[in-house]
Amino acid sequence: MQALLRKAISLNNRYAAAYDFFASVSGQLGATEASALALRAISLEPGDAHHHLTAARLLAREKKYDEALKHVQAGQDLADSESAAREAAQVRAWVLQQKGVQ
Repeated sequence: MQALLRKAISLNNRYAAAYDFFASVSGQLGATEASALALRAISLEPGDAHHHLTAARLLAREKKYDEALKHVQAGQDLADSESAAREAAQVRAWVLQQKGVQ
């Protein structure tokens, strides 16, 4: 899966959704590059709430809680639907829970 995603990115390195999906998959597999991939998606499409929430999840897994919460806030601010707002609220609660576990 990762090889296919790398190939997709190499074919079009301006496709933010590919970076976002690659970041999510990499994060689930424990790859250290995952948050950098999510941040690349944000640099390509800074107005996409989903990219910010992906970055928030990955940064929280790296115990970078303050940076994660900044991306959660951006995701909340950019949410353009009720479901996106709910997702942002759920990610915020999860990050705060993780932060408290330290």
